[in-house]
Amino acid sequence: MRVAVSLSGLKKSFTAGDTKSLVLKGIDLTIPAEEITFVTGPSGCGKTTLISIIAGILTPDSGRVTIFDTPIVAKSRDSTKFRLANIGFIFQQHNLVPTLTAAENASIPLLIRRIPQRQARRKAIAMLSEVGLGDRIDHLPSQLSGGQQQRVAIARALVGEPRLIICDEPTASLDAENGFHVMSLLKRLSSEGDRTVLVVTHDSRIYNFADSIIEMEDGQVVRIDLAQNKSYSNAMRGD
Repeated sequence: MRVAVSLSGLKKSFTAGDTKSLVLKGIDLTIPAEEITFVTGPSGCGKTTLISIIAGILTPDSGRVTIFDTPIVAKSRDSTKFRLANIGFIFQQHNLVPTLTAAENASIPLLIRRIPQRQARRKAIAMLSEVGLGDRIDHLPSQLSGGQQQRVAIARALVGEPRLIICDEPTASLDAENGFHVMSLLKRLSSEGDRTVLVVTHDSRIYNFADSIIEMEDGQVVRIDLAQNKSYSNAMRGD
């Protein structure tokens, strides 16, 4: 089994006033490469904290993070460059720049990597078309519905062709049809390309898209289910 992400002894706490809460309690976990792995569990169990550390948004208190055989060092310039080149993150709250169009928002990761603007725009438009927004490329976020804004965020995460795609509730703002379309795209990327997809979700409609499901509770991994005889093609259509 090829490994995309390896976590060892991962701990993370947050302090509010005089109270310190341990959110991750020594996570040891391996995420297979070129598969879709879901992380589930009740609110507050540490799911988003876990993926935020993998993505470099948060720094762990202790433990080791390795991504594609590369040890990740917190706040290291080399680790930041590595994540930028290899990780795409789909935020639950979209985090779009309100003054930029859909195409401009989607092209941001490419521009940061110094891809020429015309080439970045062309790739952004192609990816927006992939998520069903080819007719909304010049719309501002305020001119888009919540579901459309989510699809712009998804296009932005995918446009740089990252090897690891991390998703925080990617279908939360989408109806069944668009959710199915997005998950089908992610499934195709993991099965046909050198892509690994890690998804935090409460959406039981999409569970059949997973190759494995990690269940968390109270800052710990309590169960890992491997999919058997997967039949995901009609998972969200209700067929």
